[in-house]
Amino acid sequence: ALWGWLRGTRSREPVTRVALAMNTGQEVRPLYYGFAIAVSHDGSRFAYVGPGSRSGKTQLYLRRLDALDATPVAGTEEAASVEWSPDDHSLLVGLSTGTGLLNSVVSLDGGQVIPLPGAREATWGSSGAIYYAPRGKRGVVVRREVSGRLDTLPKVRIDTEYPARPLTIYPDERGLLWVPPAASPDDTTPLQVKAVSFATGQAAVVGTGVYARLLPSGKLLRVASDGSVFLEP
Repeated sequence: ALWGWLRGTRSREPVTRVALAMNTGQEVRPLYYGFAIAVSHDGSRFAYVGPGSRSGKTQLYLRRLDALDATPVAGTEEAASVEWSPDDHSLLVGLSTGTGLLNSVVSLDGGQVIPLPGAREATWGSSGAIYYAPRGKRGVVVRREVSGRLDTLPKVRIDTEYPARPLTIYPDERGLLWVPPAASPDDTTPLQVKAVSFATGQAAVVGTGVYARLLPSGKLLRVASDGSVFLEP
């Protein structure tokens, strides 16, 4: 029964593979957890974290696949993560601060930067709403319209103040996947991927790993701690 509401609709989009050379000073910047790069939904552009204007700093860059140069995105110094909005008109950016990531929405139409105060592990839903676990509110998940409307999902609890990996929302926005953190720094037990229904609050373990996403095709993409990637029907 659980897997029934996990599954989405199958996608018939073509697969495209590209290889791009990065100009000096515009390289993708390695971060402590890997690289931060995201391709737009229409496949024409990609955004990534690269070197900042000052030594040792980072900044967000935007580049078209048919262009030779990338353009720095204003207001994104100390960028650490990036995700495209469903309509490809905005970016959800995580900025490193002394107290963790500060999430903001950056409009690519007018350059407006909209901070999301207290938002931890933020991610887009397919409708354009943003979901996140508020800082300092243990176990709560909220849904926010970029315009400002904020709704707490009353039946959804994630058992901890924040997940070990970012929340990922189902394509139909009926639930989410998350990975609870280890019990202690010395705990070597494999982390579990949990699925939670927004309608019932029901949670279930769907596998082990450090990251998971339900794809529009209905398949579950799961990443293990050793870097192995699994695609499950």
